[in-house]
Amino acid sequence: MSEIADLEGIKAKLLARIKIVEGPLAMPCWIWQGAKNWGGHGQLKWEGRNYLAHRVSWRVHYGAIVKRNICQRCDRNDCIRPDHLAIGTRHAVLKGRARRNAQITEEKALEVKRLLTEATLPPRLIAYKAGVPARAVYAIKYREDWGWFTDFSPTKNP
Repeated sequence: MSEIADLEGIKAKLLARIKIVEGPLAMPCWIWQGAKNWGGHGQLKWEGRNYLAHRVSWRVHYGAIVKRNICQRCDRNDCIRPDHLAIGTRHAVLKGRARRNAQITEEKALEVKRLLTEATLPPRLIAYKAGVPARAVYAIKYREDWGWFTDFSPTKNP
């Protein structure tokens, strides 16, 4: 099979397994509906190997897969929309995420923590109710951010 036909086939496979949802950027996210790894990144089998779906999307839309990180500018690990992807270093990704998380006020962080403690809601619904990105809820829950509040435990039920 020619490389062009192979790329067209994998592109069709990618597009058949997405759900279009509103995201933090101007254009909606393409959320991967197939298998996901422990970090929430989409996975698929291509050429007999497992690949991260966003890296395959980059390859199909822009060319060769680079050895550097392909990052989601929307902070959604399951987004494969090509114009939400960018080449970056791990440091740049974390710095950008920290900058966006810095926009969350202490009041919003406390609201998220309260909902995590008192409710049995999934993190995405908590994010919607609190008006923050879903990634911020996970960062708060696992103390990647706002971890200095000692009175909070995600497993504690009042």
